Amino acid sequence: MKEDLKIFNQDLKLEELEQNNKWQEAVNYLYQSWINDKFCINNVIRISSECWYILVEWEHSDMQQFGINYDNLRAILVEVLFFCKANFKNEPIINFVLGYMLSLFPEYFFSEEESNYDNLEKQGKNMLKKAKEIEPNNPVFERGYFNSIFNSTSLIENEEYNLTCQKARQNINQYFVGNSCMEVYFRDIFSSQRIK
Repeated sequence: MKEDLKIFNQDLKLEELEQNNKWQEAVNYLYQSWINDKFCINNVIRISSECWYILVEWEHSDMQQFGINYDNLRAILVEVLFFCKANFKNEPIINFVLGYMLSLFPEYFFSEEESNYDNLEKQGKNMLKKAKEIEPNNPVFERGYFNSIFNSTSLIENEEYNLTCQKARQNINQYFVGNSCMEVYFRDIFSSQRIK
């Protein structure tokens, strides 16, 4: 394929930190990268997705033993979300990644300004819709949007959705090229037949 489809730039340092369970170091590294260049799209999606991934895994793994501050992760997510709302309203990759995370777990984005679960979930769905509208031929963005608006039964029966899933699976390794936890996560989610 001619077009560069990747959503995340590969980051070998991040992959090494994750593989060695150096989660706080990974967050510090990504946060400093973002602070150094806040308008770099890859920095934005890396820090937000790393914090989100750790929070998701918090309840289901032994993340707590690594000395990570749960509230700090949530604060970073909120900080990045507000920054993106002000600066990246029309950036499809940011709308996709943040919209995906926000639509699945709005509670990780609660803040003093916004703590309504339904409002945050709706914002996430709207971000996914915007990513799909900006890049209508991107099957990963389209599948993310479909997953956010349909229930499992209606998705299974939706021919357009099934075609979108097939298209996303065909090039999934070109969208998610690295081996960071989020790239592995997205490859698993978007290459499967299962409804997620």
